Amino acid sequence: MCQNHSCSWHRPLGFVLAGLLFFGGCGGERSQGPMTEAGLWEFWSQLSSYEATIQITFFTNQTGNTYTVRQQALSSGPYRMEIVAPESVKGVLTLFDGEKTIQEDPSIGMRVTAAETPVRDALFVYSFWQQYAQTASSSSDEKGPQEEYMWEIQMEGTHEKLDHARLWLDGETGNPKSMEVYDRENQVSIQMEYLDFQPNVDLDPSVFTIT
Repeated sequence: MCQNHSCSWHRPLGFVLAGLLFFGGCGGERSQGPMTEAGLWEFWSQLSSYEATIQITFFTNQTGNTYTVRQQALSSGPYRMEIVAPESVKGVLTLFDGEKTIQEDPSIGMRVTAAETPVRDALFVYSFWQQYAQTASSSSDEKGPQEEYMWEIQMEGTHEKLDHARLWLDGETGNPKSMEVYDRENQVSIQMEYLDFQPNVDLDPSVFTIT
């Protein structure tokens, strides 16, 4: 996000010099009924890519700023995220090609190379899954298939706004429905609603190419 220093939480997220540019529901095709926890685990283990539209709200002092973003990502790391609303920041792009991250605002013709930040990582469902897979068990089927699942992780690092997170999943498709990130005071700091989610889509490599 920010270049050569850590981002301040109070800095406006998503404008001009790449303050927001961070980024999982609907979609997918399953009709077998709710899956078990093991089936859900298998779905996520085999998720090679996804494309999603996400409404993200950042909370600061009980005030929320909401953005709608379009996100494309590969399990191998590359991702592309573009803000589609509000109009004032529409088109602002974050792109990681597997080696470096750039952020650009086409409205003013500005592009910057961005440093990695924990806030941006928190917006990607792949980041949540990687942490969950390291700490959870795939064999908790005692309750049988469920219409909805909730997974929770204790987040890595020391950022005061990124303490733990919860992800709600559709029991039939396995797709993410919503996610909430909590601060150290157990208040929601980031809220995400997945307006659509397409798993294992065939993404053209050029989508992640920095030119």
